[in-house]
Amino acid sequence: MDEHDTDDELDDQETERLSPGELAHIELCNRIRAEAAECEDTVTIPLLRTVVIAGARCDELTMRRMRAKDMIAAQKRRKVSRPGAKNGRQDATPNAVENGLWLLARLADLAPDDLDELDMTDLDLMRAALAGFQGGRPTST
Repeated sequence: MDEHDTDDELDDQETERLSPGELAHIELCNRIRAEAAECEDTVTIPLLRTVVIAGARCDELTMRRMRAKDMIAAQKRRKVSRPGAKNGRQDATPNAVENGLWLLARLADLAPDDLDELDMTDLDLMRAALAGFQGGRPTST
């Protein structure tokens, strides 16, 4: 979302300035975050915009809870040198966007490139699920 992060509580003044679409999006993020917090293993995320992944049209994604092995893989990934480093130096850390997309793709059993065409509002829903898996609390409206 542009100026509003679903992790922050909204006061009445902020709520009044939001469009109905923005409010609906925040409510959907909160619902997915709450479902993820309570789920045993996976949560299904309804996509607001259909996307083509591996040649198939998708209108929902399933994400699983993060496990220790995901944290270990993410740590190893951060230590791998990036190709194209200048002057023989090694850039040991992919940027935060790359790391975030890589982790979300892993939890949805997708390749990172599969998320390239995902609408940003749908990416917000995936981030809300991850926050729920990690104990994030819903935003009040």
